[in-house]
Amino acid sequence: MEKVLYDELKHDKYLENSINIEDAKFTLQFDHGLIPGYNVNSRDVNDFLDIHQSKSQILHSHEGYEFFYVKDESINILFDKKEEIFEHGTIIIIPPKTKHRLIDPWYGRTYSFLFTIEKNSLKTDFPLYSKFTQLFEKDYFSFRTQHNFSNTIDAMDHAESDSNYFMFSYHFHGILAHIMTATSESATMSIRTDSTSTRLHKLNLLINTYYAQNISIKEIADELGLSTRQLNRIIQKKYGCKFRTLITSKRMELAANLLLSDEELSILEVSMRSGYNSPKGFYTAFKNHYGCLPNEYKAKNQKNL
Repeated sequence: MEKVLYDELKHDKYLENSINIEDAKFTLQFDHGLIPGYNVNSRDVNDFLDIHQSKSQILHSHEGYEFFYVKDESINILFDKKEEIFEHGTIIIIPPKTKHRLIDPWYGRTYSFLFTIEKNSLKTDFPLYSKFTQLFEKDYFSFRTQHNFSNTIDAMDHAESDSNYFMFSYHFHGILAHIMTATSESATMSIRTDSTSTRLHKLNLLINTYYAQNISIKEIADELGLSTRQLNRIIQKKYGCKFRTLITSKRMELAANLLLSDEELSILEVSMRSGYNSPKGFYTAFKNHYGCLPNEYKAKNQKNL
């Protein structure tokens, strides 16, 4: 029997982002260290990956859940004494304290991250927490989806690299909803997992991610499976204003922060970073919102800092 060298892999450079979906709180963990005390910048990257891979090839467990998506070919995972083969397109979720190891070669064929889940105090129509935990009647959950998640996984990888945890959470939310829908015996599951609270969460992620870009209400409505009229009503109820007013307000808040936090930025640069291709449009929006021009706002508020 193979000796267990690590019952727990502990890392010292995790970054975390928590999101509430229905009655469950997910804390997504982004590992920017992988190996305690190991400085990636001070060693060759290939050596780093070799050490990372060798760690995963030791029978080990985690305090949280480990998510895998098989991007290419197949991978082999040993669970204590039983070896399993997972084909391309398979989602694997390994629960806490489950001993496992990945069998060589695997690096580059999978995308993985860790997360924890706990029950929150929100009252929702769909009991996501209990439904999710029921998936783990054995050592792990695996699901070979007919849906191609390659683009979604690539987007999550890029979002993690860019520290864009809003978009990472958004894509994770979509994958989770797909899992719950596809594994449910109830045909109404897909409706419930796209409940009002779910849509509000996704709406908030989309707006906070793309408000400084040229995004339209139709694009967001299409992403949420709503008509623009339905989405307008939801935005009015949640934020107390129309879509364009909401976007402008967020852009103005960003512009004001840029004006006061970075003296080297020109007004044109602040304008572009805030989502305006035309300086004239930026000046008009800024004066309508703050009652003065950007230079006047900067001069007045820097005195108060």
